[in-house]
Amino acid sequence: MFALGVVRTGTASLQGAASLFRVSPGILSSSFNITPVAHLTATSLVEPITRVKPWPYKERTYNQFWQFLDHTSKRFDDNTRLIVVDGNIATGKTEFAKKVAESFDLLYVPDVHPNEVFFNEDGFDMRQLDEQFSDGPNRSYPLEKFLTDKNAKSLKVGRPQMLLYQKRFFNYVNALEHILNTGQGVVMERSVFSDMVFPEVFAQQGYMTPQGLSYYKNILRKNTICDLWKPHLIIYLDAPVSTIRENIKKRGNPYEVNSPVLTDDFLTKIDAAYKNKLFPSLREHTEIISYDITNLPEWEIIVEELEDLNLVEVEDEPIKFKEWRQRREDDFNNYRMVVSMKDTLHPLFLIQPPLDAPELMISGEDLIELETILDDNPAASFQKGYNPEKDNVLFKL
Repeated sequence: MFALGVVRTGTASLQGAASLFRVSPGILSSSFNITPVAHLTATSLVEPITRVKPWPYKERTYNQFWQFLDHTSKRFDDNTRLIVVDGNIATGKTEFAKKVAESFDLLYVPDVHPNEVFFNEDGFDMRQLDEQFSDGPNRSYPLEKFLTDKNAKSLKVGRPQMLLYQKRFFNYVNALEHILNTGQGVVMERSVFSDMVFPEVFAQQGYMTPQGLSYYKNILRKNTICDLWKPHLIIYLDAPVSTIRENIKKRGNPYEVNSPVLTDDFLTKIDAAYKNKLFPSLREHTEIISYDITNLPEWEIIVEELEDLNLVEVEDEPIKFKEWRQRREDDFNNYRMVVSMKDTLHPLFLIQPPLDAPELMISGEDLIELETILDDNPAASFQKGYNPEKDNVLFKL
């Protein structure tokens, strides 16, 4: 949980993980491109879609054996798409994403809440141990504390942000797993790709060091995100700062309304990071559209506009959606297997932070304190299913 800064070095990538399971070329190959051929279709305009029975991926992991027996693209249809609804704070992403999901029969996937980084796989809240830790890096730094911290430039946000990136990575991998195992499309709030806007602004505002940002961008992100298939569509909900400020007041979270962090300058820089940093890096791979939330069209018009988008293949943009146009069935199967076998992806995050990024490091004394307190709290120290106080671990290795 708090091991960031004390893990072994590594330079793995998702592509490297995939190579461990790659089948011989041509074993399941096809002589033609396997591509969904139509645009998004609103479910209200057609008969209910009858899909091939989904693979029960939550009960049966798709692996080396099953890839020879169950192929992937047979479940694809018009709405087998990955859509991300993005935007600044308090721009209505949740409601918008849910309406898109309902209109096109997609699975809605919420964003990872920043405080989820403090829960282990078994649901134990690590913040319960804060009183046992000295006032150092082992104590949690939740969102509410960051947003109300008048001394936020104490660089405490770095390590939680790195853990949040990892959570968002696996949230996105879960979305890919769902699509490839069921054929049903997914609409998400934010994604692992747009996570970058926050470290960018944190560094500009002095909440992270330049060295911490460099580690995030050039080492952690570069070695993990590189082989993730990009979303088909990003919908950016645009808004002026004045509207964002009004929406923050309306939802009434005290730690946001009176936050010394959420200044107009902070919100302006978040918007700029999306438009000047994120979107230029994705535009050749992904369709990106924007709606001004102060002047949204009627929902029926939005649905029609989404249906009109070409999310298959653009003649003069050969890279766009290319990852979703695999030439052979075994390419789909192999990637589906990799995103399903998540244990092979965890080593991607075993990358040592630099010594000159103090917000990402933990001293030897703090590490000893952490290990001692975890040893005294089995609910916090054991992986899911291996806590001897509540699980049968007699025959587990």
